[in-house]
Amino acid sequence: DNHFNYEKAHNFKVHTFRGPHWCEYCANFMWGLIAQGVRCSDCGLNVHKQCSKYVPNDCQPDLKRIKRVYCCDLTTLVKAHNTQRPMVVDICILEIESRGLKSEGIYRVSGFTEHIEDVKMAFDRDGDKADVSANI
Repeated sequence: DNHFNYEKAHNFKVHTFRGPHWCEYCANFMWGLIAQGVRCSDCGLNVHKQCSKYVPNDCQPDLKRIKRVYCCDLTTLVKAHNTQRPMVVDICILEIESRGLKSEGIYRVSGFTEHIEDVKMAFDRDGDKADVSANI
């Protein structure tokens, strides 16, 4: 069973809606021409700015809205992928263990900054298809 109860707060940003819009919390109309309310950048929930303070921490991130693996909190990744751990953790552990028999100090010696950046870019570009093998 991959259903875990992680509490996740919404990531609200001020938003200008095109056309009429109603608050998904109080169901009242959002008045104004610009910046009528806020939208959660992780799940897309649209609410009044004042209602955003009362919305429960029940954000269910949508994979389509997550553009990068890094610069994203781990709870968002876990909820979006419906997994116990972020896929980044699993992929990195598998790669570390596959090289572990041939590499001394693999768990205690930090990698080179350039290589770390290459791995981060691979995850941001390719997600769970990222090649984090020794070839990158």
